[in-house]
Amino acid sequence: MHPGILYFPQSFKQLLLSFTPLKKLLPNRRLACYISIIIFLTNLSPRESSAQLYNQKWSAGLHSGMLVFHGDVKTNEFLPSVSGFNELRAGGGVQATYHFNPVLALRGSLLAGKLAGANPDQDEYFTANILDYTLQGLISLNSLFFYGYDYTPVDIYAVAGYGLVEFRTIKRRLSDDSFIRAFGFNADGSRSPKKTRELVIPLGIKVHADLETFFGSSSNFLSNSIITFEFLLYNANTNKLDADLTVREVKDKYSYLSLGLLYYFR
Repeated sequence: MHPGILYFPQSFKQLLLSFTPLKKLLPNRRLACYISIIIFLTNLSPRESSAQLYNQKWSAGLHSGMLVFHGDVKTNEFLPSVSGFNELRAGGGVQATYHFNPVLALRGSLLAGKLAGANPDQDEYFTANILDYTLQGLISLNSLFFYGYDYTPVDIYAVAGYGLVEFRTIKRRLSDDSFIRAFGFNADGSRSPKKTRELVIPLGIKVHADLETFFGSSSNFLSNSIITFEFLLYNANTNKLDADLTVREVKDKYSYLSLGLLYYFR
């Protein structure tokens, strides 16, 4: 298969065949279409030319990176401020993934870290501790559109998920560090027993790079390992992450840029 040419598997017919009966059973045509696509993706089978890693069902790994808040209490619109009050904070976590086939995977992800932001015009800043746990679907864009199931050392995935974020956040004055408001903290800065919990939807892109190809080694660890680069935007169903009570249609968000290591179990 020549790179850059769109590739549609022969089993694409399965998608059309499954849509017709579902359309009759389900009153919502869009829902029938979504279910047909899921059936189509989960029933694809790899070619004989697939790399051995593509046949492994389970993988687990670690990830670490930087977290950036996007909301009301922030110096700039998108990029974090690092001069004066540092809005760039660290995060990390673990993940476990089940691979249905080279196209579709489902993973559980745990992310813990900190968020921070400052608004000098309002003389305020906030810091927050977060813990989110989400279930995410991954679709390989390489396998679906370009290379079929032929092995490539670099693979790009689209990511979308759903889950919960638990957090404690506190807002203070920049000038004298006096208390303004908090969720999950008391006025004296001590932790209250209960965290705030809200829904969160992560969306983003993930890149897999084969370690064995880049390092030129045939060790068991490298042959079963993948290095990952990932950018996710977490859309929270709340305006409380920055301890701000402003009612807005646009909810708080935070982005996560990370580097990770994934190990496939044989």
